[in-house]
Order: sequence, then C-alpha cells, then structure tokens
Amino acid sequence: MIEHLTLESFNEKIMDIETKEFKNEKKVVLKFEASWCFPCKSYKPVFEKVSNELEGVNFYSVDVDDEMEISDIFSIRSVPTTVIIGIDGKKNSFSGSMQQVKLIELIDNI
Repeated sequence: MIEHLTLESFNEKIMDIETKEFKNEKKVVLKFEASWCFPCKSYKPVFEKVSNELEGVNFYSVDVDDEMEISDIFSIRSVPTTVIIGIDGKKNSFSGSMQQVKLIELIDNI
C-alpha cells in the first residue's frame, strides 16, 4: 500500500524536520512525482506492484508541487525520483522510472 505524504505526515512518520532524525522502524521508499509528469505515470504501476509484494517496507508518494519542503529536504531536481531509506537512516536516491526487478534490488540492497 502506498500512502501519500504531506509535510505533517512526513514529520510524524518519516523524519523530525527540526532535528533531522529519522523515525523509521522499517525501510522507507519515497516516490517523488508530479501530476503533469508522463514518466511518473508510467512508473506508477511498477511502484504499486512492488509496494504490494514487499513486506517490512513502507511506501509513500510525494507530490513535488504540493510538498516542496519535503522535496527540498532530499534535493529533488527531477521526477520521478525514488528515495530509499534504510532502518539505519542510510539513503539512496534514483532519478527516472525503473523496472520492478531493479526497484526490488535497490530496496533489498540498502
């Protein structure tokens, strides 16, 4: 299941904005997107399928036009961009859409 993040829910579930402390108890996958972005639309079914298949990982989407502060925290410059955050706070980000196998591999390797 994919949950849409607002700044408030991001602060509550992912990271304390003031202290920059991650709150993850599971791996987190953030998909930054925009309603006008064609590659975002083509990537959506892949992201949804992976979110339904993997357990122990929380999946979120962030609209870059509505949630610019969250985008700024991760220095998002293009969409779609996927940010994967490990339990230890280590993070990797990847621009562009990707296939299911690649997304699962990236999540497994963080």
